[in-house]
Amino acid sequence: MRFSFGAFKSLAIAQLAPFVPSAIGQLSSVIGLGITLPGGPSSNNWNKVPVEITIKDAKNDTYIQIPVIPETIDYGDGNAISDTVKVLNLGNVDFHSGVELDTLIFSSFFPGRYDAGYCAMVNIKKPIEYRNWFSAWKDESLVLQVIIPAYDINKTMKVSSFTWKAQGFEGDIAYSVTFKEHKVVIPRQVETGGTLPEKGKKVPEERPAAAATAGG
Repeated sequence: MRFSFGAFKSLAIAQLAPFVPSAIGQLSSVIGLGITLPGGPSSNNWNKVPVEITIKDAKNDTYIQIPVIPETIDYGDGNAISDTVKVLNLGNVDFHSGVELDTLIFSSFFPGRYDAGYCAMVNIKKPIEYRNWFSAWKDESLVLQVIIPAYDINKTMKVSSFTWKAQGFEGDIAYSVTFKEHKVVIPRQVETGGTLPEKGKKVPEERPAAAATAGG
């Protein structure tokens, strides 16, 4: 059996490529290894949309960008709602009657100082300012627009819960927030048949019975 070093090198590169940083991949092209790493700038799998979370407060004309992107974002797609009705000779039947409200939950922290290693932008606010915004949104039940372009989220929501705690000696504030979908209900005018009786006049069922006549 003949050993092929070239085949062994190709196999080894294929196994290690997903774990090699892109900088190493670029260096490999210089020394002749010819590695094309998945997820690199030239790959179709490269995510060109950075993860950003923006919250629009239309009432106060304010846009807030989350300074530190959370590690995970939990989105709860509202479950379907069904009304179960018992039908004669058929049994129980479910009738679809809408969906529950969507929820969005994440945890992160408001940094006491800017650090390029984890901050999403340079001009960050004081942690207490972010905390006050979130607390006001919750307490006043303000309607917000939560926008996360990387995951195609642009949802009208409200803050249903917000908890926080002081963290570290730099004044960081760790927090958890839950948003719940907001739906607008518009009352619809419905016309009914018939006319209302004039003021002072009684409808037939309200009139007293006629007095019996003598000898009747």
